[in-house]
Amino acid sequence: MNSNYNNNNKKSNICSFTFISQAQIPVYVTGVERSWNFLKLEFDRQSDGLPSPNARYYQTLYAGPKLFAVDDNDVVYYHDAEQWTPYSSASIITYSYDSDFVEDEDESNDVCILSPDFHYEEILNKRQMSEAIVLWYFKDKMNVSLDNDENDHWLLYSDIENEIIEEAYQRKSDTESFMELDAYLIDFNQLVQVSKLDSTKQQTIKRVIESNNERKCILQERFSEPLSQVSPTSYTFGHEYEWSPLIMQWIQSKVGKHCLFNANKCVRKAIEGIMTEGRLIGKEIEASYLVRKLEPCKRLLIKDISKICVHLFTRASFLYRVVNTALRNSDLSKIDTLGPYCYLLRAYIRSAGTEYNGYLYRGCNLAEEQVSQYRNAVSTKEWKTWRSFTSTSKNQQVVEIFGENTLFIINVKEIGISSNRAFNIQHISQFPDEEEVLLPAGVLFQIVDVQKDEKTKKWVIHLQL
Repeated sequence: MNSNYNNNNKKSNICSFTFISQAQIPVYVTGVERSWNFLKLEFDRQSDGLPSPNARYYQTLYAGPKLFAVDDNDVVYYHDAEQWTPYSSASIITYSYDSDFVEDEDESNDVCILSPDFHYEEILNKRQMSEAIVLWYFKDKMNVSLDNDENDHWLLYSDIENEIIEEAYQRKSDTESFMELDAYLIDFNQLVQVSKLDSTKQQTIKRVIESNNERKCILQERFSEPLSQVSPTSYTFGHEYEWSPLIMQWIQSKVGKHCLFNANKCVRKAIEGIMTEGRLIGKEIEASYLVRKLEPCKRLLIKDISKICVHLFTRASFLYRVVNTALRNSDLSKIDTLGPYCYLLRAYIRSAGTEYNGYLYRGCNLAEEQVSQYRNAVSTKEWKTWRSFTSTSKNQQVVEIFGENTLFIINVKEIGISSNRAFNIQHISQFPDEEEVLLPAGVLFQIVDVQKDEKTKKWVIHLQL
C-alpha cells in the first residue's frame, strides 16, 4: 500500500483511495476521515465482518456506501445492509489536506457528538393526526363584527400561521392578549386582526375546533402549483447527477464542498438562508418559526436532519414557494440562501429507504403551448426533467378536487439500477391524509401519452419515471 497516513493528522483530512472490488472492477472513493466517536451514533462497529477495533474510517456522501473502513492489514471494508463487507484486495490509499473542507470547529466536532436532548420525532409527532383540530379563521370583510351573517366568507389561516396563533393563544394572559404575525397584530380579547400598515383595516377572527376528517385540504397549492417547463436533459436515465442546476452549483461552491462533510455547518447555512429569504418578502416571523424547528437539528445525523427539512417543506409557508420558484427558474442568485436547505431536502434520498413504486397523481393548469410541448415529446421518447421538487399524491381524488385543467398520471416503475425517484413522505408530512409522495428536483421522466378527456374536458398526461 502507498500511504502517507499519519495518526497525528487532523481528523478532517480528505482521503482518496482506489481498490479492486470482488468483481475485479476498480472502485474510486473520496471521503473525509472520521473518528469512531463521530460515527458511532449511526454505525455499529461490532457488526459482523469488521475484525479490527483499530480500523480507520472514511465517510462519503457520494453514491454507494456511506462508510468505509481500512483495517491494520489495509483491507477495505464497506458498511452496507447493516453489516461490514470486505473487498478481496488491499487498497492504494493517498491522503491529502484540503483547507477548503476544514474549519477550526471541525476537529472538536469530530471528537465526539453528544446525544442531543432534542429528538426530531417530537416535531413529527405534532402533525395533524388527531381526530379534532383547532383552526383559526378571519373574515374577508374589512369590518369588525361578531354577528353571524350567512353571507360572511371566512378564510382559513395558513397552517404555519394557525400554529403560531394557537401557541400564542395558549400562552395569553389577562395582561398580554396581543400577538404578532408578519402582516397583522392579533387581539385575542377583541377577536380581531389589525393590519400593521393601516390600523383602520381590521377583520374579525374566530377559533373553531373541527373534525380532522371533515376539514378541507389546506395544502392544495402545493399539489397544483406551476411546474417548471419540461426540460431536456443531457444525462441518461439513472445518472447520479440528476440534480437541479441550482443545487449542483451550490455543491460545487467552496461553502457547499465543506458542508458536504459538516452537517452542523450545513444546517447553520440553511437557517441563515431561510431567515434571509423571509426578510426579503416580509415573512420574518414565519421564517423565525421555521428555523426554530430546524435549530435543534444541528447535532443530528444527515438522515434525521433531512426528515425535518422534508417536514418543513410540507408546511403551507413561504419556504416551499421560494424554493420551487428558484429551482424552476434556475435562479442562481439564490445559491447561497437556498442551496443548503435544498441540499438537505434532497438528502432525504439517502434515508427514504425503498422508493415508492406505483401510480401517482398531480394537478396543474397548463396553457395550450405547454400542452403542445408535452404532446410533441411523446414521439421522441427523450428523457425530460422538472427542475423543482414536485408534490404528488397516491390518491387521485386529492388532486382532482382543485379544478385544474390538466391531470398528470405518473407511473413509477420498479427499476433497481436507478437512485430513488419518488419518496413516500406521508409519515413525515404535516398532513398525512394527503398521501404525499415527493419527486426530487431534477427527476427524469418520459412522456408516454397526452389525451383530452372529453367528459371532464381535462388534459390527461401520462408520464413514466
